[in-house]
This record gives sequence, structure tokens and C-alpha cells, in this order.
Amino acid sequence: MKTDGQRTAYRDSSHVNHLLNVATRQFLRDGYTLASVTGIAQEARVSTRTIYKRFTNKAGLWVSVIERLMMRDMEVVLATAHFDATEPRLALTAIGEFIYTRACAPAAASLFRMAAADVQRFPDLAATIHGDTKLQLENAVADYFRGQICRGTLSVADPARAATLFIQMVCAELRECQLFGPVEKIAQLDHKAHLDLVVDIFLNGMARRNELSGTPAVTAASGAIDRSGC
Repeated sequence: MKTDGQRTAYRDSSHVNHLLNVATRQFLRDGYTLASVTGIAQEARVSTRTIYKRFTNKAGLWVSVIERLMMRDMEVVLATAHFDATEPRLALTAIGEFIYTRACAPAAASLFRMAAADVQRFPDLAATIHGDTKLQLENAVADYFRGQICRGTLSVADPARAATLFIQMVCAELRECQLFGPVEKIAQLDHKAHLDLVVDIFLNGMARRNELSGTPAVTAASGAIDRSGC
């Protein structure tokens, strides 16, 4: 049987999800500029005071919408008991697949385009997106790298910067298509081949392979240069 505290937490979570569903619909329909806290409150049947109490302003509400789309289940993926013990190539491919799938979702893609169009006019929006959603995602990946450093499977001098670069590599082709190409082209992208190449470059760089063994001359795990094939 649920306690009073559990029932209250469930109701609060349900109300927040309903509010974010309404906000997502309005942002997608009207864009960030035309959507209003008042309109969202009316459709959600709550007071504007309730929204401002939870999200501070419209930019905060927008970021929460994007955060929910991008970060949903991320903790579950990285918290899997065997994940830290998974071979880095398989683990990075799984992380990249997760990030790519979330970024490729129609709602996330549309909101990304809107954000890119509006950030110059709304610097507070840009700062919030960069400071919250982007940083939260980067921290989750950086924490994975730190765990692998402790296990001795990866040698990464700066886990935070490595996480930023990895995410940028995963999303680069998709983001370019979302910003400059027709939406239909997204479905034509070979994301599996892209992710395989990203993980390969990230782990091994562009080092010349040992002609005898076929193994990389430089590996992220060792960080050392094998000059035996020179």
C-alpha cells in the first residue's frame, strides 16, 4: 500500500508530465516566440503561478521539455549493472545509439530547429539550454569515462571534454541535416555506419594500423604509441 508521501509524489509527477505534454504540443505548434505561459496554463488547466513556481519562466519550461525528450531513460541506460563491465566499443555504441535516437525523434528535431532559430534573440534561452540539458547529457557520458579510467580500460586526459567531443561527433551529421536539409533526408541517413565510424575514430583516432597484426597503433585504452611497425 502506498503511503501518503508516495501518493503525493505520484500526483505531482503526473501533473508535471501533463504540463510538459501540453507545453510540448504548444511549442511544436506555435514555436518558442508565440507560445505563452498563459496559453499553456489555460490548456493544462492550471494557474500561471503553478508553472512559474516549478519552471521560473518560459525558457525554463522549454528546457524541461527538451530535457525530458533527450534525457529520458539515460540514467537507466548508464546505471545498468553490467554496463561498466561492457567492452568500451560496445558501450560507446550503445550510448551513441541512445543519443542519436533521442535527437532523431520528430519532436526533438523540431524543437532543436526552433532553438537554433531563436537563441540569438533570446540569449537566456541559449544559456539555459547549454547550462542544463547539454551539460546534463555531457556529465552522464563523462561519468562513464571516469568509471572506465578507474577500471583501466580507457586513458582519457579530460573526461568532460572527451564527452563533449563524443556527443558532437555522434550528432554532427544529424544536426547538419536538421538545420539545412529537408526533413525527409533524415530517414535516409545510415546512422549505424556513422556510429561505427565515430566510435572507431574516438577509440583509435586516425593512427596507422600495424601492417602485421592489423591492430591500431594507438589505442584509447593504452594511450601509448606502438612504433614497432615503423
